[in-house]
Amino acid sequence: KPFRCLHCGKSFNVSSNLYRHQRAHAAERACPRSESSPPPVLATAPNPTTPRPRGLPYKCEECGKSFRRNTELVTHQRLHTGRLPFQCAHCGKSFSWSSHFDRHQRIHTGEKPYQCPECGKCFSRSSHLYRHQRTHAGGRSYICTYCGRSFNSTLHFDRHQRTHTGLRPYKCTLCGKGFGDGLALVKHQRLHLGDGPFHCEECGKSFGARAQYARHRRSLHGAAAASTGSEKPYRCGDCGKSFSWSSHWERHQRIHTGERPYQCGDCGKCFGRTSHLYRH
Repeated sequence: KPFRCLHCGKSFNVSSNLYRHQRAHAAERACPRSESSPPPVLATAPNPTTPRPRGLPYKCEECGKSFRRNTELVTHQRLHTGRLPFQCAHCGKSFSWSSHFDRHQRIHTGEKPYQCPECGKCFSRSSHLYRHQRTHAGGRSYICTYCGRSFNSTLHFDRHQRTHTGLRPYKCTLCGKGFGDGLALVKHQRLHLGDGPFHCEECGKSFGARAQYARHRRSLHGAAAASTGSEKPYRCGDCGKSFSWSSHWERHQRIHTGERPYQCGDCGKCFGRTSHLYRH
């Protein structure tokens, strides 16, 4: 019998039997009461001689919240008393809820009761199993109800949803205009500051749109509308670095804004580049 209780020395063949036994010790420590002392009054229960009212008859005297069962009331009142009746015999850590106590015990026993039906891999928490199952589904569990498109992170899913709902939570503090994502707001605010990404190398003037930049080049400098490979019209307003392509400029901007739009579907870690996510 490898599973031994550290309180009384009793041994068990199965870890679940030890859990059950230890909870009996936890209940004894939680309710130290002599035979002469009356049981504590937790709430005013319905009189057994009168018809039992329907609904939520057990009321908490502290906050007024009501419950259907007395056991639910007892569990709730631990929020007010701060009692931690479930104590781990291995490390001494205490818990208010039996579910938290049971979950903690798995750290010591190594038990993994949640099994993936696809590959048989086991996990100690249901949340870990759910995250793992997303890998079998291609990691795309966030499905748009408008168009059916799926995403592997809440960040991308929420941003896509705004294309359908029209929600624009990013507001410009200068003019009040709203945008669906933070990078679009950054681009817009540079127009107010006269510091657009399209920077003329001839005179130093900046523009917020490629068309404005091309028109300026044609009218004042006689240059072709299309930028050549040597031109770098996309200039960073934070550090002055210039780029030939808007995609490179946008990627560089994340260094200053801290935006990391690419999220790992397994652990939730975010990255500024797709290549970094792939390598991770």
